[in-house]
Amino acid sequence: MLNILLSAGAIAPDYAVPVKIVGDGVAEVISVIENLQTESMHPADQIMSFSRISASG
Repeated sequence: MLNILLSAGAIAPDYAVPVKIVGDGVAEVISVIENLQTESMHPADQIMSFSRISASG
């Protein structure tokens, strides 16, 4: 996506991309939330994701 913005001249080549470093547990929760918001996850995928999140505390 950044390459598209760069090609369109919307950002400079030295554009600073903000990055937030989080632990694995938080990253998995964020990933599940993003997946649920963008498209319907298969019920089996939901169960596996929530199981891993629950097991990690």
